[in-house]
Amino acid sequence: NLDRFLDPVNWMNLVFLGVLASAASFVLWSAACGRLGVVKTTVALYLTPLVGVAFATVFLGEKVTWLEAAGGCVILVGVAVATKAKGGGK
Repeated sequence: NLDRFLDPVNWMNLVFLGVLASAASFVLWSAACGRLGVVKTTVALYLTPLVGVAFATVFLGEKVTWLEAAGGCVILVGVAVATKAKGGGK
């Protein structure tokens, strides 16, 4: 169905994904790596599921299940262990 490619809304969605979501993410990633270092920035990526659950709870009104809470605890323990390992950084 080629009509999808004629719809300006679809083009705006592609521009948003390409420019804001992707390009801005890479710029922020590079800035974080320069400021914090690659290891700390990479460890921070493991917090992404927690942020997703928090946003879903706040903005979508979803309920946090016990499995999500347990997973969040595992993530936090893992991040804490990773940041404390080998001196914990600078």
